[in-house]
Amino acid sequence: DIKTAIEQGKVGIFFGAQNCSPIDDEIGLISVMRRMGLLNMQLTYNNQSLLATGCYEQNDRGVTRFGHQAVNEMNRVGMIVDMSHSAEQSTLEAIEVSSR
Repeated sequence: DIKTAIEQGKVGIFFGAQNCSPIDDEIGLISVMRRMGLLNMQLTYNNQSLLATGCYEQNDRGVTRFGHQAVNEMNRVGMIVDMSHSAEQSTLEAIEVSSR
């Protein structure tokens, strides 16, 4: 799609979420959001989320149990796991958990 947009002189738009708020605590919403066009989602944005620790937090607890499930589901549906604004341990754990 990117190559086609470049060849046609068009602008491409990627829909992404800056944190996991679109899914709240419902793992099933990951596939719904992907079907609606959400291409990537950050596990956290600066602060602690239900999925992982953000870079502003003093204690990096890593990826949560729900976060592991979310990463696996994101891999399954083809959603990019975005770790920008996440704490170091959370980022390293997400890399370890992710299969894609």
